[in-house]
Amino acid sequence: MFPMPRTEEALDLVCERVQCIQERYPVPFLLEHVIHLLPGAPAEFTPAVFLNAITSRTGCGLVLDAYNLECDAFNQGLDIGAFLDELDLGAVRELHLAGGVEHRGFRLDIHSAVTRDTTLSLALDVVRRAPSLRAVTFEFLKEAVPLLGHDRICAELVRIRQAIQ
Repeated sequence: MFPMPRTEEALDLVCERVQCIQERYPVPFLLEHVIHLLPGAPAEFTPAVFLNAITSRTGCGLVLDAYNLECDAFNQGLDIGAFLDELDLGAVRELHLAGGVEHRGFRLDIHSAVTRDTTLSLALDVVRRAPSLRAVTFEFLKEAVPLLGHDRICAELVRIRQAIQ
């Protein structure tokens, strides 16, 4: 999955599609940002301003993935602090936590590990700053269950719960 170009044309397209979904299904609708494995094309908006424009035009909410932000910081030099300062955190309804792998110098968004301490620390900052946050989710691929093991998954859920309470 590749991120959309952050242009006015793409903004119009995604907002139109979000509005169609919202009209068809009268339930809260959330969008999640994805990692940038490749350098982005020239953009008219910063990543946060693009998301802010979508949420302000459509009223949809956001899923913020702390591990995705760390992948973008590692892979593309995203300044996470500046991103969070610029993002309307009032639109964040759900926060995802995950762990992944590094392969050939890239951090990949493959949910196959427990959450790094840095990811959990970032998540705690978001929890404190996002007034409309309703859910925190630990994500892992079903294929990772044998690698992680049920006990380790349960222990990770306890660790996350204790940290955010």
